[in-house]
Amino acid sequence: MALYDELSRPGSLWFESTSPEARYGDSLLFTDPVDILTLYSGEDIRAWFERLESWLDRGYALAGWLGYEAGYLLDAALAGCAWPDDGRTLLGWFGAYRLPERVDREQIDVADELVSAREYAVSGFNFEFGEAEYCRCIERLREEIAAGNIYQANFTGQCRFTFDGSPEALYVAMKRRQPSPWSAMLNTGDRLVLSFSPELFFVREGNRIETMPMKGTAPRAASAEEDRAVREGLDRCEKNRAENLMIVDLLRND
Repeated sequence: MALYDELSRPGSLWFESTSPEARYGDSLLFTDPVDILTLYSGEDIRAWFERLESWLDRGYALAGWLGYEAGYLLDAALAGCAWPDDGRTLLGWFGAYRLPERVDREQIDVADELVSAREYAVSGFNFEFGEAEYCRCIERLREEIAAGNIYQANFTGQCRFTFDGSPEALYVAMKRRQPSPWSAMLNTGDRLVLSFSPELFFVREGNRIETMPMKGTAPRAASAEEDRAVREGLDRCEKNRAENLMIVDLLRND
């Protein structure tokens, strides 16, 4: 229970791994940040990166989140992408921490079982796009790809809902219903971020960067013969080949 009690405190961040690979298997709890570094849409992202680096140089750990749209601040070609605000959209939040606490699987399982008894309710679930608007957006993306303006798009939308009860219980319920190698619960004070990912975006060890995308892939089979059939099926599928080539090229070059 202490694990999730810690997460009720602002600035506490939980990164959980169930990856079968030992080097990706650490589950880390960050508490009591010595500094908090935020990035807003109207700010200089490179100056913000320098502030982050200064904490690393002093031996501290950094943990937090960086919004997808922060990439707009790095590319002059995207300078015209405006937010409907006065430059105060939060795009990044990182804390500077002393060494995090490593939590083993037995401790996590006990904490999960205890917190799962707490109550929560989700109601009024509503996606921001209607069907017609959604289809218009997809058609616009197809036009931009055909025109050569974009190579791929991360098309997302917001879902709004009413929540009551324990966010910790919601986190446990979601990871049980949608098991993922990497999940996280971040309490930044003014918001809670729950994340569940089947993919490893990237990990850097020295001068080596490794990524684990899922596009154009399939789970390993139980036998070599079944594995071969799955591989051949991927080779024959035009959609899977296109997705795999796109994501490998994108991650290799970006």
